[in-house]
Amino acid sequence: MVALVVVGSFAVPDPEPIVLDISVSDITIEPIKEVITAPKPAPITKPKPVPVVVSKPPVIEIPTSTPIVEVPAVVKPLTPSLPPLTQNDLENIMYAVVRIRCGGTYGSGAVIRVEDKRYALTAAHVVVDRIAAKKETCDIIFPRKDDFGVFKEAYYRPGKILAPEQTQSQYKNNAHDIAVLEILPIEEDARVFPDGQPFVNYAFCPANTLQDDTLLIGYPINAGTTATPGGVISKFPGVVAQYSDIDGVEARAEAQFSGGFAYYPILKNTKDTTSYHPITISVSTNNFSGASGGLVFNISKQCVLGINTATGSVNNVIYGISMNPAFQPIVDFLETAMSL
Repeated sequence: MVALVVVGSFAVPDPEPIVLDISVSDITIEPIKEVITAPKPAPITKPKPVPVVVSKPPVIEIPTSTPIVEVPAVVKPLTPSLPPLTQNDLENIMYAVVRIRCGGTYGSGAVIRVEDKRYALTAAHVVVDRIAAKKETCDIIFPRKDDFGVFKEAYYRPGKILAPEQTQSQYKNNAHDIAVLEILPIEEDARVFPDGQPFVNYAFCPANTLQDDTLLIGYPINAGTTATPGGVISKFPGVVAQYSDIDGVEARAEAQFSGGFAYYPILKNTKDTTSYHPITISVSTNNFSGASGGLVFNISKQCVLGINTATGSVNNVIYGISMNPAFQPIVDFLETAMSL
């Protein structure tokens, strides 16, 4: 199994209690492929003068067969056997959450370490247009913390899209919205990262995470400046509400995708905690929009829960849809991609 590892965040106040008392049969979700038009700022280490033009698919209806799990009004305490995460722990996680630029498409990603290499996990829909254009690389942008304690994009590194054809196939045929890029080292790393490029130093979560507290960490499009929309890391608290299996794939015509289609999972919700499921659904008081590929971190069990791929809403309650990297078919895909 692939082991993930994270580094970098700042102190997070306890989130407001989340109250969820609804039962629904349909979730409206919005896959988050950010679309912004803004001049690209001069990066700190390697200027990349390309304007950002990113598309955002419309809201879609996803049928479900099991009502959303009721989340308690009182947020559970952390697992007693685990000490609370410190500010330093959270900042280390933040340092390993990167921004990913594939041509005009921006997303987020979580850096993992396998042996002596670094890889970035992200959503497949962040890279599929790049793959369709027969391009092999994207920019991986590590953050730095400024004098005000804000984490901003800073250090550009080339990232090679691994197993591009299989990534496309998994996305189109199975709605497995996940991709992996190898981060290629450069000579400057010895100065900027004397201890090596940051990575998420936590394992994948176990199967049972229902009602655990979470943080989505990524680069939403509404955080940053007019010159650098999405250039600042944000954290969104949430609670695991349920899991979903994928009961099919729906292809919808979307002009903003180079292939003309986007591929959406047909969800089959479940409360089963005895085995892994491809999708985890978290409820939040914040909008997840724009953080495609962001890290979903389980702060109750201190483990990697998933990679953010879409948002949903029911009666103005926000849901985050994430792919579970511990789901065996996804593990198999990642291991194959990283071994090529």
